Amino acid sequence: MRKKRWTPVMGGALAGMLLIAGCQPVGKVDVAQIIANNASVKSMEGKQLIALEITPDPSDSISADQQVFMDLFGTMKLNMTEVKAKSPLEVSVKGNFEYKKGSIPFQLTMKSQQEFLLWIEGAKKPILIKNNMDAMKESGEKLQKVMIEQMEQMQLRAVESAPKLVAALLGAAPNPKTISVQEAAQTIQGESLMLNNIHAEIYGHELIDLFKGFVTNLLSDEKALKEIIGVFYDIYAPMIEEIAKQAEEEELTGDGSSQVEMMLPFLKNKTLAVEFVYTMISEQLKKVMKDFDASFEQFRESESGKKLSEALNDKQVLKVDLYADGKQQIRKSNTELLLTMPEEDKSGVKQIKVTMAEERWNINQPVTLHTIDTKDGVVDISQSMGDVNASKLLASLDPKSTVYQLLKNDLKITKKEINMLMDDSSFSAASTKPYNDQGTVMVPLRFVSEQLDAEVSWNDAAKQVTITDPLTGKVIVLTIDSTEATVNGSSRTLEKAAILVEGSTFVPVRFVSENLDAKVEWDQSMNMVKITRD
Repeated sequence: MRKKRWTPVMGGALAGMLLIAGCQPVGKVDVAQIIANNASVKSMEGKQLIALEITPDPSDSISADQQVFMDLFGTMKLNMTEVKAKSPLEVSVKGNFEYKKGSIPFQLTMKSQQEFLLWIEGAKKPILIKNNMDAMKESGEKLQKVMIEQMEQMQLRAVESAPKLVAALLGAAPNPKTISVQEAAQTIQGESLMLNNIHAEIYGHELIDLFKGFVTNLLSDEKALKEIIGVFYDIYAPMIEEIAKQAEEEELTGDGSSQVEMMLPFLKNKTLAVEFVYTMISEQLKKVMKDFDASFEQFRESESGKKLSEALNDKQVLKVDLYADGKQQIRKSNTELLLTMPEEDKSGVKQIKVTMAEERWNINQPVTLHTIDTKDGVVDISQSMGDVNASKLLASLDPKSTVYQLLKNDLKITKKEINMLMDDSSFSAASTKPYNDQGTVMVPLRFVSEQLDAEVSWNDAAKQVTITDPLTGKVIVLTIDSTEATVNGSSRTLEKAAILVEGSTFVPVRFVSENLDAKVEWDQSMNMVKITRD
């Protein structure tokens, strides 16, 4: 399995080179400034398309599950037709998720760093996704609350510092071998524009040299490296300092000695902290670069090195076109990432192609976000994320909707298979194994029900168990030591009475399974009960 890990690593490396390549001036165009300006955008409107295309390898045999995936998602698109940003932390998106068998419209709003609202066509209510920081704040722990508040402020500082950080990084970035600038006429949102088209191509074999060039430039520019370290200090130091203070108050003894006290002088003095980190980083980078070529050549001779060398070829390529206006703002971009699997890879995939296209207008102008209708309420999954299962998810969707059909019929997310070996040893109520009661197989009710995504509740006064199937809405009520039960209020008779032993309820396997729309089979050779549901 390890040999397949190169794919995301290579993709990430190529995409990462977009930030550290093609950034020195080309002719009269300051590429670094243009990209840095992009990080400074506060508000805008636009549209974006992200497409994925997977080319299967006909020489490889693939599993049935892999074939299902290819048939559904061999080609897919995230088509964001209306993107609006009122600020970096206030965004709304309208669009469609498109796959081979259909299209699912969606709408997303982010009104703060803590809260997202998602509407999907077919969902009965919009889905509210909250950052779990809010729940953590209510825990009452002082240090935890301080940490959360600082994390929120840190996120804001990160947004504010992004332009400065990007500019500092790009200042050390070398250009790839293929980069050019020419004027190009483009129409964006009905407006005809003459833009500077910056075209760059980065191939797999260039990655090592680009990395070397980037590190070499950083080492030769003390000011730039300290600028980068300073930005990270501005982002993280206030949070670390406050947490350190709170930890000192809560944990230190009266002797006054602690690692916290040793840290605080650095956290309070930016010049001292930057100088310390700069010395440490620069020394480490110098050691790396001193023997880099010799070490890398030695690495190439290893098994891992040979595989990396095979992967770093012209079949791995990132192509980028940026279109910038006279204000040095990116108005349009096209990106293509192509990854080709090595010959020895037998994943069934020959090539992966990712393309992105974006257009922007109304940059840094007032923008009004789209809103999602919540008059009928929302589904707050952040409060019960741990309780969300496949059946509950489907229950929140219209059975006629495309997304329901995709999840239920194509991906079969509610398909279940439970194999339970019979307990031939002495009976134990703590066991999840079934047992034979004079010809009737008894199974632990809670275990089987929850494996089938149902909810189980216990009424101690009435000695009753209630099972609720979220997908069908079916409600089953059983009473301990009774053969009578109800299903949606209608009376049913069990083969054997439900029995309670040491806090665990056991019931006839067919009753609980078949009333939860599952099938029961007996495997004589394995002495095993098999419960399945589509």
